[in-house]
Amino acid sequence: MIDLGEYWMIRHLREKGYTISAIARELGIDRKTVRKYLTRAETPSYGPRNEGESKVGPWKTYVKARLEAYPALTAIRLFRECQPRSTLSLFQRNKMSPEQRF
Repeated sequence: MIDLGEYWMIRHLREKGYTISAIARELGIDRKTVRKYLTRAETPSYGPRNEGESKVGPWKTYVKARLEAYPALTAIRLFRECQPRSTLSLFQRNKMSPEQRF
């Protein structure tokens, strides 16, 4: 990713007649990056990312209740309780003892 100043420098050098390879050498970036920003119709806009859904979101109330009831629970234990068994890979299942598998 390049900053806004580099974007405008790419545009400026292209208007002056520089080739894509020459622009890449001048700025120390890859030719594909130069080409990508030259073909874009709009100026790139950078800002804070949208906060996605929390991975803990669906389990938040459960985890709080478990921690209130048993404050000494480890993160690993809580993770295993929350993780659906169907998402465990075969490798993970094979590492578990028979009691943990079901």
